[in-house]
Amino acid sequence: MSLLEIEGLSFRPPSASLFSSGPAGREILVDIALSLREGEIAGLIGESGSGKTTLVRCIAGLVQPSSGSIRFQGRPIYPGGNRRSFPGTQIQMVLQSGSLSLDPCMTVLSSLAEAIEAAGNSKVDVRDRAEQLLSAVGLSADLLLRYPRGLSTGQRQRVALARALAVGAKLLLLDEPTSGLDAISQVHTLALIATLCKQEGMSILFVSHDIAAAFAICSRISVMHDGKVIDSGTPRGLIESAEGSQTGRLLMGAGLTK
Repeated sequence: MSLLEIEGLSFRPPSASLFSSGPAGREILVDIALSLREGEIAGLIGESGSGKTTLVRCIAGLVQPSSGSIRFQGRPIYPGGNRRSFPGTQIQMVLQSGSLSLDPCMTVLSSLAEAIEAAGNSKVDVRDRAEQLLSAVGLSADLLLRYPRGLSTGQRQRVALARALAVGAKLLLLDEPTSGLDAISQVHTLALIATLCKQEGMSILFVSHDIAAAFAICSRISVMHDGKVIDSGTPRGLIESAEGSQTGRLLMGAGLTK
């Protein structure tokens, strides 16, 4: 069953928009079609500037598309959605390196407490629940009283994932989750993402220019170029069929060839 369905999605920013780095009125997203099944890790890859982050922001409700439709669990997010019908905490976005997902003025405990209360769990022992959440993402309770600046890049990423667990997210949007991590931290983060998907029943959209990481963890991958989805399939299927295409050039650059 599809958890997320996107059809014909386009986004053309106003000329005065922060998105407008090119000619006024240029479409950043063009006729996007994408779906994500329940319990699936799907990938979205492409070069910087291909439109990946803008698409994720549309799904998260941070940007309103110009046309097309987005449905979550069969219900419209766009068009026809409103604040009351938006899935809210069921869709969570974790930004690059986790640092932008955390308030620098809040301790880890405060950040997790906020998420726990947002999920309607005000009657639980917040500290105990926070410790459970940190344990679920492989972190020690010793970090609860630290601020984000006192955490490593990998630790901030894991705290951001713990916040998503706290609110019971059904769909996790991961935007460049391995960026800025050393090789060992990347491996641990990818293993954690796979575990969360399996144990927590989450669906995950893994957005990255790190093509090798996406191929290691995703069951299906969509390729973006110049605001369009130009290819989609299983990792093996893309390798077998992409020779000579834009997708093939991306895969060759990542060392992924037949």
